[in-house]
Amino acid sequence: MVERNPLTVDYYKRYQEIIEEYNRGKDEVVIKETFRKLIELVNSYSEEADTYREGLTDEQKP
Repeated sequence: MVERNPLTVDYYKRYQEIIEEYNRGKDEVVIKETFRKLIELVNSYSEEADTYREGLTDEQKP
């Protein structure tokens, strides 16, 4: 998908940052925050993938 949509590289970088942050500190607060960020990332990626599949241009996106 990275080849078809370069924006996925940004998602991959954000994912890597979240994982690195998780690996630095593993207390309960960090774990909860990590999962919150991962859920947010997945939701954001899903929305972007939907608009990509629909073939919407940047101007047409909500």
